[in-house]
Amino acid sequence: MPGPPGPAGADGASITISDTAPTPTTGALWFDSVGTQLYVGYNDGSSTQWVIATNNGGAAVRNKARLQAQWQNAAVVSDDTVWLAYDAPYAGTVNSLTYFTGNGSFSVAVQIDGVSVTGLSAVDVSSATPATMNATAANTFVAGQRITAVITAATGSPTDALLSLAVTWS
Repeated sequence: MPGPPGPAGADGASITISDTAPTPTTGALWFDSVGTQLYVGYNDGSSTQWVIATNNGGAAVRNKARLQAQWQNAAVVSDDTVWLAYDAPYAGTVNSLTYFTGNGSFSVAVQIDGVSVTGLSAVDVSSATPATMNATAANTFVAGQRITAVITAATGSPTDALLSLAVTWS
């Protein structure tokens, strides 16, 4: 039995659909047409930024996943290797990387068993606006391989960051 209806939405509410992020405002919705990700404008008390509103893809899609690393609650990003998949459960393809940081900046290289993914080997993360880079080659992996994000050049105490790797399982 369904529950009672929820509150009515604001008059004129809409979603911006584009491949580049508009300026975030609290409560606004933006659908990234390249990364196929929905974001909501959120104000944490010090700034307004885009945050992921839903998981990528739909419930019917079973061969896609997001491998994520997130620094929140003022956790600082430092030069390090972050394991996105210690032993990948299936073979697959790395498609794209969506990223942002609330403060500071850093560079990231996505690697499969120590080999950089072409197109994702030197990504500069320096904005609170989510951006997406596509892999262009050297982006397939077999079950059991390790998928990492190698972070370098962290400056300005980067915090409130997200690395979200879109993969397709074979």
